[in-house]
Amino acid sequence: MAIDAIYPDDAVVAPNAYSNLLGGINTNVSISGVGPYALPNGIVTGFVGCVVISRNDNGAVIPSSTYYLSPAGNSIYFFAGKAPATETYTIRVIDLPPYYRVTSTAPTLLVDTVTYSSSSVNVAGTNYTTDGSRRLFSIPESCLGTMNSGAYLLVIKNGVLIDPSQYTYPAPSPLFNNGINFNTAPEAGSIVEIRATSTIREVAIRLTDMRYRRPSNGYATQTQFNVAKYATQAGYEKRRLLTRRGKRSYQLTYTNVTGIEKQAIENFYSARNGEYEAFTFDLTHINQTGTVRCRFNGPIDVQQVVSRGTRLIDNFYTIRFNLQEDF
Repeated sequence: MAIDAIYPDDAVVAPNAYSNLLGGINTNVSISGVGPYALPNGIVTGFVGCVVISRNDNGAVIPSSTYYLSPAGNSIYFFAGKAPATETYTIRVIDLPPYYRVTSTAPTLLVDTVTYSSSSVNVAGTNYTTDGSRRLFSIPESCLGTMNSGAYLLVIKNGVLIDPSQYTYPAPSPLFNNGINFNTAPEAGSIVEIRATSTIREVAIRLTDMRYRRPSNGYATQTQFNVAKYATQAGYEKRRLLTRRGKRSYQLTYTNVTGIEKQAIENFYSARNGEYEAFTFDLTHINQTGTVRCRFNGPIDVQQVVSRGTRLIDNFYTIRFNLQEDF
């Protein structure tokens, strides 16, 4: 039997598990290219994880790391080369509590530049020009949503490197981390070049699967070798080692997780038909290295801790289950 599923990656959170308090859904949005694509009902949000984009034909959710918000926070753009297949999609805006926001880092080399002059330059739907009064300028479009420090910026005006004391980063609203604000507006017709270089990309995303909710109460692991034992009535004993490779077992415990995480684990368990189907367990989930082929060993033990309402996010649980290495 082929092993396709991976725990915890494929223990996924359904987007509709979150409340929709912001009240925003745009259906049948035709996506083709980087954008922009308006958020529903004129909603403005400063967190890209609040935006859920799913395909209409199969419900597949587009990773939030592939798009970013416009400076005004009312539309989305896809990074260059990251736009999904041309299809119709549903754009949904959810009210995401801080508990479900995850900041992840990944090594990424971003080097790009944008040049402003007396000619209008459009970045993420906003036109910029050095008209003698504008002080607020965007960083390069490919770097929007990825910068977290002014140390990664070089600003050049008319061929001269500008000291960082002559501008502020991050900028005030609406650009924030996506722009700079000059103390004094560049002279009309000036040529202003902003270079962005970053080796670390921090992405604030929503909780999408159990990779981001590690066992909060630790874990237990055991290794056992398969040994055949023979004993005579006189008390003599003989043992035979049937395998030189020990089988590992794991017990995972999650305390005070919400119904959203509970549902993700239960759905993964049901998709494997309980103990029937093997899958790959990513050991980084318990701070080890490598992967192991596993099956569930026994049922999932679910204990409700707190109930504060009917929504998944209002109920808290302690969950335990055992995994057994399979080979």
